[in-house]
Amino acid sequence: MKRLCFGALLKIIYQARINGITKPKLCTAVAKGFNSLYEFDSTSASHQMDCHDNPPLPFMDAVTTCDINEASRLFTVHVIPLLKNSLCKDIVKAIQVILEDDNTIPEDTIIGKISGYEKKNIIISTNFNLADLLCNAFYYALTCVKNRDCKAETKAISKDFLQSLHEAANCIQLRVQEKTNPDSTLLPTLSADSLSPFVFDNKGVINGLPNKTTAQIYSVLIRNNKFDFQKLKEKLFETINSYVFSRVSIDAADTLAKSRTLGIKGMQRFLRIYKDDAEALLGEMLLYIFLEVALKAPKILSKIEIDEVTGIIKSKSECIHLLAPFNSGLPSHQLVCGASNICGNLHDAVDRAFSKIIDIEANSDKEYQFVSNTNYNQILSPDTTAFLVKLIVPEDDKSPTADMSFGVFLGYTIHVDAEGLNNDEYRTAAHNQLVADIEEMKTYVYDKIINAGLQGYSFYFYVVPFNDADNERRSIIEEIIAGG
Repeated sequence: MKRLCFGALLKIIYQARINGITKPKLCTAVAKGFNSLYEFDSTSASHQMDCHDNPPLPFMDAVTTCDINEASRLFTVHVIPLLKNSLCKDIVKAIQVILEDDNTIPEDTIIGKISGYEKKNIIISTNFNLADLLCNAFYYALTCVKNRDCKAETKAISKDFLQSLHEAANCIQLRVQEKTNPDSTLLPTLSADSLSPFVFDNKGVINGLPNKTTAQIYSVLIRNNKFDFQKLKEKLFETINSYVFSRVSIDAADTLAKSRTLGIKGMQRFLRIYKDDAEALLGEMLLYIFLEVALKAPKILSKIEIDEVTGIIKSKSECIHLLAPFNSGLPSHQLVCGASNICGNLHDAVDRAFSKIIDIEANSDKEYQFVSNTNYNQILSPDTTAFLVKLIVPEDDKSPTADMSFGVFLGYTIHVDAEGLNNDEYRTAAHNQLVADIEEMKTYVYDKIINAGLQGYSFYFYVVPFNDADNERRSIIEEIIAGG
């Protein structure tokens, strides 16, 4: 008997790969298909294919929380290009054969997350979208089957298994993948797991403004009446490479040796930033995480990339991200310019951030020019570069364009009277204080926007409380550098 497991699916697509694609590259492409940054090395990839190991937890975190429609889009970008066109129908037939042979799966079971992908329907159908089928099949195999339980069954998928199905696969019809969003090449650089250190959040809209403006407050774990930043420090450490390097640089590191070298260079660049501006670094990194993961606006340029771009045109932003209609429900794209501040008083943090916002807005023409003039070929792919230039300089009135908006990170010292409160009572009091703080801040921010005449822009505020913001904005980074 054959079984539909992670190893079986990997073996199938490995037999259909184009020349030169290694096991680690193929497995990592599947991880990217679920918006995970996990990278497989040669040993781990082989162990997954042979069902010696269950999938690693960092990868599984992205799988279990995935949006299956987004996964299909990402499979189209990362996995499908690695497969031979002549063998794509054979992949479908192989999945059908395995499902028909797998008596552990009831006929009505949905293979994935989409109704219509029941086992019995897949077996008898002849018309498929390959990316949809693959992401659903992988999702089922990863979340419903223990890979290590399928060692014996996976041995039945021999190296000539796919070739043996070639004639039978002629009946399969593959639908052309629907055209992806024009900004589909601008993919996230972080996974949803980057927000996992935050265990409490309160999300809201600032009403009364013509353009969308939101304010959200997030809290890390509260332990013994203090905010515990250990998990956040670990996550920030994991984020260093994607913060300091472009997608092109990271994608080029497709071997374990190159990845290790990149990690060393990443820490070296990080230390240089710390030396230049230790006070601002934590706020800039947290802004990057919130815009990428909470707002779903992929990075164009981080602060370090902005600072390293030379030329006459200078940007005032701390980062630049792209928010697409696909991710926001907005009618047009937005170029999200970043500003951050961490200090003891929340109002002071707002004031200082608005000083930066006003500078960015006054420099708006140059911000657009800065983006369009940047030598993207070292930062983004050529397709993404061309798309961004068209957004910044539309060809005609009917072409898509990008409005400017502002992403803002604020950190402050929370004040909760802990006297006489046990740990659970303190947590409740702290959460109540967070809600009160963000509600009061909304009114303050509304007035700032009106008084500055910035009603024509959208704003996205992300707020995090600290035990002692003025000291922790530096000490957290120092502990990351020290290794914990």
